[in-house]
Amino acid sequence: MDVYRDSTWILEDLVKQRNDNKLVSGSLKNIIISKHKQFKLNNKNLKNVFACTIETYKHLDVIDFLYDNLENIDDLLAKLEKEKAKKPNKFTLYLMINDLLFSKNKRVQLPNNHYLKKFVNQLSKQLNKNWVKFQKINKIKTIDEYLLKQNGDSKPVDQPPVRWFRLNLVKLVTQDKIDYIKQEIINNFKHKVDSWQSVAQNLDCIYEDEHIPYLFAVSMNFKISKCKWYKLNQIIIQDRGSCFPLEILDINSDDYVMDCCAAPGNKTSLLGGYIYVKNRLETMEDDSEEIKPKENGNEEEEITRVIAFEKNDKRSDVLNNMMKNAGFETRKYNPDFTVAEQTEKFFDEDSMKIDIYHGDFSTLCNNDRNKEIYKSKFFKYNKAILDPSCSGSGIYGRASIDNLNKVDLEKYTAKEEERLAKLSSFQTSLVSHAMKLPNLTKLSYSTCSVNVIENEQVVIDLLLKHPDWEVIPKSESIPTWKRRGLDSAFKEYISEDGKESLLKGISLKEINNIKEACIRLNKEEDGGIGFFACGFQRKLKNNKK
Repeated sequence: MDVYRDSTWILEDLVKQRNDNKLVSGSLKNIIISKHKQFKLNNKNLKNVFACTIETYKHLDVIDFLYDNLENIDDLLAKLEKEKAKKPNKFTLYLMINDLLFSKNKRVQLPNNHYLKKFVNQLSKQLNKNWVKFQKINKIKTIDEYLLKQNGDSKPVDQPPVRWFRLNLVKLVTQDKIDYIKQEIINNFKHKVDSWQSVAQNLDCIYEDEHIPYLFAVSMNFKISKCKWYKLNQIIIQDRGSCFPLEILDINSDDYVMDCCAAPGNKTSLLGGYIYVKNRLETMEDDSEEIKPKENGNEEEEITRVIAFEKNDKRSDVLNNMMKNAGFETRKYNPDFTVAEQTEKFFDEDSMKIDIYHGDFSTLCNNDRNKEIYKSKFFKYNKAILDPSCSGSGIYGRASIDNLNKVDLEKYTAKEEERLAKLSSFQTSLVSHAMKLPNLTKLSYSTCSVNVIENEQVVIDLLLKHPDWEVIPKSESIPTWKRRGLDSAFKEYISEDGKESLLKGISLKEINNIKEACIRLNKEEDGGIGFFACGFQRKLKNNKK
């Protein structure tokens, strides 16, 4: 009953927001999780609460119809209230009706003798009769068909076409082991195909990405979390787009890299795998030789190759745990740069180390004290990854929330423009702060947004603000990837006849180079979330690449 109770509070609050025409941001999943925290609900029920709430919310208008057309429902509720001295919440009944009609098991998740289960089962005949009526009115056969019809789509609602995962090099270490596990995974499928589209509806196929090493796509119906490689942390689920920023930066084993907005940590673990494993393997003569991290020397022993920033308390814990699960030894810093905890083997010579800084990246080097800390602890870091908070317009799980927001389209448009402007300003300021750090030579900026104001416009604003930086050219930014910056995003910077640049200090040729340096992945069309990435490098003749 706890799951239905907790789900009721969240569902009721979501519906109230919809009825009040209040705007909310983020995916439905993240909103449910945040409300779960807001109401201080039991974490052990979170997975079930999420599934129960999100499915009922998606089917809300259907359940409204089924419930509103029940005969004598008020009399039945009055009788139940008289017998039990309490009346069930309408949304609790909605959750149970959804489970009874549309869940996989088609039953209310309560003991058979529970009075509410008996009550809803008593309504079963009427509910099924109303469902048949609803099907005829809307000319549909299944609930999924109705949802597809409502969204004007021809495929499953608001979910990725395929699932991506990559090898976790830190758990494999040697080239022999990497090749063995890779082949073992491929052999688990009947066919290795040459496009991700071929795996979308076929459980027997696997696709190896042509742009990102050791990245694979499989059908959404393939249960990655149940396979042995996942349980052994030898593979990590990660969307295709979020691997691109590291390819742009051309990470090598001599780099020191900051992940400035790191949690939950997929990019950080991929970064560690590149620095400690991939790049060193490529320079080894003996493929079977086990890799050991390079020694920094006594004067640098406190500085790790990778540091990850996260200011939120819980997210920094999540980040720390994810790094340990991925195979790294971690040292976690407090906001005052004192060590909060570290793994037992952190100082072992052969350990692969990552520092977790529980603090705000934007405070780094922002005053005299922090400048001194930067000189002692961060002076070696020459590259950075920045994937700051964004609108999330490229992610899945937003359809229901977008529909909720658009009840009042005029209000939605005005509020959304205001929200995007604030996000764009924040994103620009965070990357700008990184560009001021004296020893950085390269950085990547990325978002899971499809909005120009958060993507190409941020790139232009940064280049105007920092003339000592330039974009990493297309020839060095995954040149085989075809989808680049949007032409429409740069139209306002070019004269009507297309012959002159309207930007001070940036030529027409440079505008085109900037457009080509930007990388876009379109939601669904490119196999995953909508994503944007662009690399920057400091204008130095001997810029380390």
